[in-house]
Amino acid sequence: MEYPVSRAIVQRICDERDELVPYLSRLIDNMERHGGLYQAALTEVVPLDVIEELAEWLRGHMRQVRGAPAVPGGESQELQAGLEELERLFPEYVEELLR
Repeated sequence: MEYPVSRAIVQRICDERDELVPYLSRLIDNMERHGGLYQAALTEVVPLDVIEELAEWLRGHMRQVRGAPAVPGGESQELQAGLEELERLFPEYVEELLR
């Protein structure tokens, strides 16, 4: 894993959404290759229902972070979350950088 936020996402998914765990390697590889979690890219490596579960999980985190849009990608229902946005959602990656 190239990005510290990737490790934070892996840990959170393992803790919060165990049904997504079997897809973690594909999700993280795709995220790092494309600079975020983007539905168009993810459809090439995981089923649509997995993308919908991931999008719902991210929406929950976005609602908790003040100033973040309610839906990844703004108005669109399609999953669109770049690395900067993911880093805001999962600040524990900063702790990884400090180690």
